[in-house]
Amino acid sequence: MKTAVVSLQFGERDYFAVSRAALERFCFFHGYALTIDPGASFADGRDRRWSKVGAMLDALATADRVLYLDGDALPVNPTRSLSELDGLLGGASMLVGEDSPGHANTGVVLALRSAVDVLEHWCSVPDHHPETRRTWPVDELGFNSYTLPAFRSRIATCRGAGSDADFLRGSFFHHFCNGTQSRKAESLQKLVATWPQS
Repeated sequence: MKTAVVSLQFGERDYFAVSRAALERFCFFHGYALTIDPGASFADGRDRRWSKVGAMLDALATADRVLYLDGDALPVNPTRSLSELDGLLGGASMLVGEDSPGHANTGVVLALRSAVDVLEHWCSVPDHHPETRRTWPVDELGFNSYTLPAFRSRIATCRGAGSDADFLRGSFFHHFCNGTQSRKAESLQKLVATWPQS
């Protein structure tokens, strides 16, 4: 299965260099295609974070599945294949972690090519609901308010403290979504230091 990994990294962040090097290593190990997307400027003024959805759609033009990771999220062990998440995905087209019951965190998203229409819907949310263009947490607000309810049967959400299903501090991904830039950089460096030497 051809796999793409996408990370949205725009502006200057203390942790981007650590993230980029780690993702290059992860993708090289598995033969995944990596895209570090700098984000786009939108005519309607929507926040650049919305660029992640378009970047995922672009990746699925040639890949069978895409993993999206925020710049402050990484795999816990780079030798583990994304195929190990198939059980969590089940028959769904997209897998997203929850940071609280019923609330998806879009910092880590796995989508199959069959999710293109789901992603297109998500991408179009700001066109129909202008409040999602800049109201925090922008793309995540649009996803939770409109796309997730519309495609609930095709989007799997997961949550399980410390397990593979925990996309914040689990055994497959760590997403350091809180804290200062320097704290995120430090946390990512500590995680990468635990990776097996290649």
